[in-house]
Amino acid sequence: MALVFCPRFLQALTTGLALLAVVSPTSYAQDLKLVAPKRLESNANPVNFPSDVPAQEIELANPQRVLLERLTGLIFLKSPEKVLQGGVEMEGISADGYMPESVFAEMEAFLNKPLSLEKLDDILKKAVLYFRSQETPVVDVYVPEQDISGGTIQIVVLEGRIGEIRTEGNEWFSSELIEKHVRAKPGDIIRGDQLAEDIYLANKNPFRRVDLVLDRGEKRGETDVILRTEDRFPLRLYGGYENTGTAYTGYDRYFVGLNWGNAFGLDHLLDYQFTSSADYKGMSAHSLHYEVPLSYQHTISFFAAYAESNPNFDPYDLEADSF
Repeated sequence: MALVFCPRFLQALTTGLALLAVVSPTSYAQDLKLVAPKRLESNANPVNFPSDVPAQEIELANPQRVLLERLTGLIFLKSPEKVLQGGVEMEGISADGYMPESVFAEMEAFLNKPLSLEKLDDILKKAVLYFRSQETPVVDVYVPEQDISGGTIQIVVLEGRIGEIRTEGNEWFSSELIEKHVRAKPGDIIRGDQLAEDIYLANKNPFRRVDLVLDRGEKRGETDVILRTEDRFPLRLYGGYENTGTAYTGYDRYFVGLNWGNAFGLDHLLDYQFTSSADYKGMSAHSLHYEVPLSYQHTISFFAAYAESNPNFDPYDLEADSF
């Protein structure tokens, strides 16, 4: 058996392998990135929890009016049920719960001195500033009815609870869709970090901007959560031109697409784009992206694309599909 070497056969084989390299799946995978839908940037930014909830002011018709000739003690309580209306006599400061020494030091500056309405208001404001700096920044601090002739003031500190959750300003997204991002329910204790995360998630949709506003509720200790919204029609159509093609399929790329910001009325995001060469023959592609928001840190995203290419590589007639 004789082995015959044929230079022409080897040249044809080498050329064929080179053509396969040109239209390999790897190159098409790279091209799929170029035909992906042009997505809008979201409005999601870190949210600073508002700390300027209106506090209930004491009526200071006569701020210099002296309530006690000598303030001997302060007691901070978590519930009005714990207040002894008959009064308490004690020296120093106590708290129904943890308070740092730094707060005690500030409060001790008021002890063993005359207590006026103005000074009492200062004590309440300092207490509000401290508790708002903690994990439950919304509090209601007040002095309930009691006998203070013993020299001690009992102060109630109520953790802020959600009164009403409502949306304002929305035109294109229903209140229900926006409010569902808030995990807390009326009556729950307000958690600043959690609310900030909820607003961040609501703002991942690029067709709206939601700001968190807190307002005093109808009942003592309640705070209304207002989702102040600016939205727009949740559909965007776009088109354009790029020169991201190749010599074999043409450099021109024309594309049209859409962004749907409330897909199927579910607050999901759907993006679609069609891309083609100038003559539609060299290359055409369809791409789709679908996103479902789940939580502050999690979303489910689906991406699909189909591209068809007919490179002009004479004398060979090549055609390739990519999914």
